[in-house]
Amino acid sequence: MKKRISNLLNRIRHKDIRATLELGAIKDPAAISPMIEALGDENEWVRNYISLSLHSMNNPAVTELLVHELKSNKIPRKLHALDILGMIGDPMCIDCIKSLTIDSQPEVSRKAERVLRKMQSKLKA
Repeated sequence: MKKRISNLLNRIRHKDIRATLELGAIKDPAAISPMIEALGDENEWVRNYISLSLHSMNNPAVTELLVHELKSNKIPRKLHALDILGMIGDPMCIDCIKSLTIDSQPEVSRKAERVLRKMQSKLKA
């Protein structure tokens, strides 16, 4: 399975959308860590599709690892983690997202505020 996950991640780096869908669909927990790592890819296309794959996995480990990513020094990884957490909408991470509304990086604090509003409006609905 590790080889299959590695092959799918390689295909994603070569802009293969089907590989993204496959990776999300297999829902193998072994794929989560390499996918989280791929959030640091220099290619925004890769980061976006990895984000969607992680969201589609619907695994509590994804939320846990994404919350950990919010502590990263790498802004793109933080921003994508916020996006995915917003899509997942797990209320358990609201406090962590709240703490980023005062982040020293303006784009992070703005994104955290937007994600927080989105999550709170979903919870009210």
